[in-house]
Amino acid sequence: VIRCASLLFRSIVSNVDMTKIEVWRIMIQRNHLDSISSFFEGRLVVCTKRENIKMLGQLNCSEGTASWNSIPDGFGVDAKGNIRCIIVAKSNVSSTVEGGRQGVSEAINVAISQVKNGVPAENVVIPIISTTGSLMQIPVVAFLLPLFPMAFNLSKVMDLSDSK
Repeated sequence: VIRCASLLFRSIVSNVDMTKIEVWRIMIQRNHLDSISSFFEGRLVVCTKRENIKMLGQLNCSEGTASWNSIPDGFGVDAKGNIRCIIVAKSNVSSTVEGGRQGVSEAINVAISQVKNGVPAENVVIPIISTTGSLMQIPVVAFLLPLFPMAFNLSKVMDLSDSK
């Protein structure tokens, strides 16, 4: 809360137009999206910086259940720049299920894009990291053949404050 108030104060003082969403994204980035991205060795794009914000349509993932202008909080890319995972970060008053739903709709678009780019449907698996900062869950999108997207949870809800 103090960090958020500080960011809002600085934005007002410096006449920078920041919306509540931008402040929230900055908080999530500082709290844990950057930590998550460190595990991906530079292959994770965190959409908390203006230059990184990409809509699914801009990423050639416009077909599916998510809208063209949906913006994932982060996404993992392979060496060729193809999207391989989705990250959804919600505030700690939300649940990982809420983030998982958003992530599943975005991941379905990514899965369809991969098939359109020549990846066989049986090889398409899009993991989703759904996090609230204190909780995390990993849903996955894959295809039932011939081409029906399905989602399932790869993990239970994990409490990141639990040392076990």
